[in-house]
Amino acid sequence: MKGKQHLVLGLLWQIIRLGLFKQITLDQCPGLANLLSDGEKLEELMKLSPEAILLKWVNHQLERSGVPRRVANFTSDIADSEAYTHLLYQIAPLELGVTKEALMESNLSSRAEMMLQQADKLGCRSFISPADVVDGNYKLNLAFVANLFNNHPAMEASKIDLEDYVNVEESREERTYRNWMNSLGVSPYVNWLYSDLADGLIIFQLYEIITP
Repeated sequence: MKGKQHLVLGLLWQIIRLGLFKQITLDQCPGLANLLSDGEKLEELMKLSPEAILLKWVNHQLERSGVPRRVANFTSDIADSEAYTHLLYQIAPLELGVTKEALMESNLSSRAEMMLQQADKLGCRSFISPADVVDGNYKLNLAFVANLFNNHPAMEASKIDLEDYVNVEESREERTYRNWMNSLGVSPYVNWLYSDLADGLIIFQLYEIITP
C-alpha cells in the first residue's frame, strides 16, 4: 500500500513539474541564453535540469540587482527570505510597488510572510506558506520560483544568435522511460536519458526498486 501511495505521489509531482517547467525553454524565453556561463554552449545550458536553470536565473537576477547574495539550493539558502526579497524587487514592474521592507524584520516567519505579501502583488503567492520558506521545503519552494519565472522572467534580449542553437529532442520512447524512472522517485531527477544514467547510480536504484 505504501508503495502505491509513493507511486501516486511521484506521478502527481511529474504532472505538476510538466506544467511548471514547460516555459523554461529557449522557444518560450529566448533570454535564457543570457544565463550561459563562460565557455558554456546553449546545448549544454538546455540540458541542465529545470531546477539548475532556475538557480541560474535567480542568481542572474541577484547579480543584476547589485547584491552579493547567491543561492545554491532551494532549501537552506532561501530560508531567511533575503534572496527572495531581492529577487521579487528585481523582477517586479515598478508600477506594482514591490518593496524590500521584509529585510527590516528579524523574525524569519514574519519576514517570510512579508516577503510573500510582496509576491502577492505579482500574483505569485501560490504553492507556498511562510513555514515552507523557513523550513526550506524543496518542492514547494521550487514550484514557487518556477511560478515567478513563468509570470515575470525579466530577461533582457539575448545578443546570441539563436539560429545556431540545436534543439535536442527526445523520442516518445525516451520520454516514456525517463518519466517512468522519475515516477519511481529516483534521485537525482533524470532529465536526459543517456547522460544522466552514465554513472550507473540511477540504474542501481532501479534494481532495488523493481526487485521483489
